Parts: sequence; C-alpha cells; structure tokens
Amino acid sequence: MKLRFLKMYKAGDTTCEVGKTYVIDDSTEAGKALVAKLLADQVAEKSVDDPGTNGPDVITLVKQVLASDEFTKGVAERVRVSVKDKSDDDPSHGYYPEANGRELTKAEKVVALGRFAKDVVSAGEGFSRPSELLTKSISRSQGVIDKAVKDGVIDKTAGSGVTVAIDAEAGALLPPVLSIMLSDVGMAVSPIRKRAKIVPVGLGGVEIVKPKNYDHSSGTIYGGVKAYWIAEDDEITATKPKTETLQLRVNGLAAMAYASHKTMKGAPASYIGGYVLPVMAEGIAFAETDAFINGNGAGKPMGLMNAGCKLSITAETGQTSTANVILTANIDKMVARIRVKNNSGLTWLYNRPELYTWLIGLTRVVGTGGQMANLFQRGSPAANTGAVLDGIPIEDTEFCQAAATTGDLILTDLSQYLVADDQSGAEVAQSIHLKFDYGQSAFRIIKYVGGMPENSAVFQRYKGSNTTSSIVTLATRS
Repeated sequence: MKLRFLKMYKAGDTTCEVGKTYVIDDSTEAGKALVAKLLADQVAEKSVDDPGTNGPDVITLVKQVLASDEFTKGVAERVRVSVKDKSDDDPSHGYYPEANGRELTKAEKVVALGRFAKDVVSAGEGFSRPSELLTKSISRSQGVIDKAVKDGVIDKTAGSGVTVAIDAEAGALLPPVLSIMLSDVGMAVSPIRKRAKIVPVGLGGVEIVKPKNYDHSSGTIYGGVKAYWIAEDDEITATKPKTETLQLRVNGLAAMAYASHKTMKGAPASYIGGYVLPVMAEGIAFAETDAFINGNGAGKPMGLMNAGCKLSITAETGQTSTANVILTANIDKMVARIRVKNNSGLTWLYNRPELYTWLIGLTRVVGTGGQMANLFQRGSPAANTGAVLDGIPIEDTEFCQAAATTGDLILTDLSQYLVADDQSGAEVAQSIHLKFDYGQSAFRIIKYVGGMPENSAVFQRYKGSNTTSSIVTLATRS
C-alpha cells in the first residue's frame, strides 16, 4: 500500500521523510498492523493514487488489528517502528525552526519570543484560528501543568487559592525556553539574585531544617555540641545539636502590559521579543528586589532590612544628616562585624545619588609617611571591573534608603540569603481578549517567589562581647 507521510519516522535503518510517498507491504498481519497504526496515529495518509480502501474500512481494519491475538502478543514490538514528532524536543516549541533541540542564543530567543506573540494575535478571538505551532504549544504547556498537579508541585484542591489553566481567557503559556529567557532578565538586573542562594520549590514552599548555631559564648556550637579534653578511662559527656525550621514560602507577583494592534501586526518579531516582554520582566525584577531588601514577610519576601539577624552599627559622636554622613570609622566597624560564609556573596549595597559624594571622600593613611588611600574605588567599565569599597564589591540600588538613615548603606553576605523560585517557572501569557474592544493585546507575567535570610538571629562569638551578622547596617544619623 502507498502511504504519504505527514511526520518523519524511522523503521529499522529506513527513514521516511515528510511529504514523500512510500510503499508499505501489507500482505502480512504485521504489515497490516503497521499500516493501520500509521493511519490511526495520523503519521501517514493513503496516497491519492492508491486503489486500496479508505474511510470507514480503515477504521474497521484498525479495530480488527488491535483486537487480534497477534497484535496483542507484540507485533508492534517485532516490527520495531519508532515514530516521533521531532518538535517535541524543541524547547521553543517550533518557534525557532532551526533549533533542533539545541540551546538557543539570546538573539534567537528574542526572535522566537516575537514570533510566538504575533502567532497568538493572529489566532483571533477565542483562539478560533490557531496555527499548528500554537496548538501544539498550548497542548504541551497544559501537559506540563497537568504533570505538576499530579506530582504535587501545584495544588489545585478547593481552597488552595491556586488557579493555573490555559484557555482563550487565560492566554497561552510561553514555551519553556522563552520563559527562562525572561527569568534571566531578572537575574541580570537584580543585585540580590546574582549572589543569593536560589532554592527551587513548589507552590506550597518548603520547610528547611538546619542546625541552630548562633551562640558560642558558653563553648558550645550548634546549640549544644561540645568537645572535651579527657584522660584515660574518663567518662565522655554526651552532647547534641539543636535545630530550627525555616518556613520558606512563595507568593504571587504579577505584571501586565498592553500593546496596540498596529504594533503587533507591523512590528518585527525581534522588537516584540526583545522589548515588550523583557520590559515586563524588568518590572517583576524591580518589585522582587525591593522585597528582597525592604520586604516585611507579609505576603512577600522577608527582606534584609526586617531580618531578625540584622545588626545596626551605632553612628559616631557628632555625625549628622548634613555633615559627616559616612565616616571611615563607620566602614571599619561595619566590616569588623560582618559574618562571612562565602566571599563570593559578600557585597555592599548603597543608594548612589545619596552617598556617592560622601564615599569618594573616605581615605585612610597608610603607614608612617605613607600616602592617603581612597576607600572607594570606581572600577573600570573597559576592564569589566566594578566599584569596590574597602576592597569589597559595592552595588548601587535604588531600594537602599536615603542618606543618613538606616539602610542607606548595607554590608551583607548574600550567600546567606535564600531566594525561593517556583520550580515550574514563571507563567507568561498573552491574550487578545482582555482589551479586545480597544484592539490591544494583553501581556501578563505571574511569578511565584519567596525570600528570607538563612539566619534568624545575630551570632555571638566565643570570646568578646561584640556580635556579628550576615547583614550589617549603619544606624540613623541625627
């Protein structure tokens, strides 16, 4: 029988290509079963010049073959047919045709993102005219959600407050590689994410049990572990550590924007994919960074400024909000009290327009007869080096407080800050229905994210009275 193939498939060493016609030997039961399966799965269709049966007779044949003893004993396995739609392996769901399962470059992701957005608009109201690519993409995305529900990553039980769906009202989820691209935008613009400890979680969050290790003053570590010097035959005193449980939860963060019909129809795919949606991703990064620094933990992350382990250094005598806002002594005392777990996470955060003119004036005399050294070094964009303060990287962020108030300058080891991301990724959708009467397309991003410091209290060292912490600030100057 002659069959024209609608999908590429392999049978042994033979590869049948899409659009070409091949003769399949259906004189045996195995051959009949193969033909029936290819037709039923819509992998192939009968060639127009084949005089054989079609229509209802094919359906009858399929039922007969599937019910036969020969088939149920493993005819399909003996024929060794492998049929697979290669686009299943494409992380862009076909929106970048040359992907072939490989990792896309940033430029390719931009084009794919734009093509997807334009495809949704072309689908029309109620997705009445979806393209083949969009239909497959929606089906695969729904499959991901269904699996997440089955595995318990997403809780859709009554009262959970979680609603995840793909339809004409909710829009169409972006393919995974494009959602990751938008997440990367947040990583690039956030001074917290690039150094924090990222913890993938489900929508229910996670409980983290960790050793409680805040006080060494009595000679014990981890809340009770102590080693003893012993003589021969001395009894060993048993000790044990204490633990604490961190409740790391995620909360929903959403952004929405609109694009005109003219923009969606006339703009190139690279514009839509490289500007419209990434700008929304920056909006998400803006809100979460604010929470990572200033959040109070109520419906949002617990930020550095409200952490139980935050340590505030007292201002020097005579410091005011108009004079001597930052002194070298402040920097020295803050560095002395920082508790570092990982040097790669150590950084200063500051509000540059508020503090820059004060920081560049900080100096330290080096040795007898030595020259003054500036504590603040600007860095070199040409050499790809950033600014440093007392040898520690310093990053500008508009979420630090105004000059002379607590939080205008923060020294922290961000490797001890936990950022929780919903492991199913951001839900990035587009719909033409919300603003249909205005001729606009609505873009929406919903992301579930959480954050909190790893430590709930400051750390007391074995000797001395000064505590240390992973978060050190400078008290308000009057």
